[in-house]
Amino acid sequence: MSKKKQDERPNLDKNISVEDFLEFYWLKEELQNFCREEAMSASGSKIEITERIAYYLKTGHRLRVSRPSSTSKKSSYYPTKSAGTMSLNTVIEPGFKCTQEHREFFKSVIGTKFHFSVELQNFIKANPGKTYKDVVDHYYKIQEDKKNGRRTTISRQFEYNTFIRDYYDDPANKGKSLKEAISAWKEVRSQRGDNVYRPKK
Repeated sequence: MSKKKQDERPNLDKNISVEDFLEFYWLKEELQNFCREEAMSASGSKIEITERIAYYLKTGHRLRVSRPSSTSKKSSYYPTKSAGTMSLNTVIEPGFKCTQEHREFFKSVIGTKFHFSVELQNFIKANPGKTYKDVVDHYYKIQEDKKNGRRTTISRQFEYNTFIRDYYDDPANKGKSLKEAISAWKEVRSQRGDNVYRPKK
């Protein structure tokens, strides 16, 4: 079999091997369609769905996805705390949501420039049990890192964003259009392996 044939993107169906599935890039919509066709849950982040499919392809078993009860949903999406009842000692609860009340509180501490960046949200999600003071401290750390030239880490589920950013960081692509960048992305994602931008030698 030729290399070109080996690198061809296979069909995403129940006959695909786990190795091939993990070696190629798939749109979230494609992953969700697969789940629906195989009577699996299509909910969750792209990473969660990918792990669910990989488990199914490897074992033939469908992972059960637990759903929060209506009570826990209500408390998670509609918190009873108002900005006025929060303090720096308030503990981050599991299922924290970036509500308007939370924005108002952090703006009252940090200032109107405050916003929930992806990096800050990831910190909050990963640190239930810490306090809102830790959130404030991490916010200032992110700002300081930016001043010192540290780049924000893009989550691995946003491979497209990372590729486009790295594409334009390459001096060889100076002046190129977004259409050209997207074309380069499509070429890479259709091939076996990771979806990292690599400058041409």
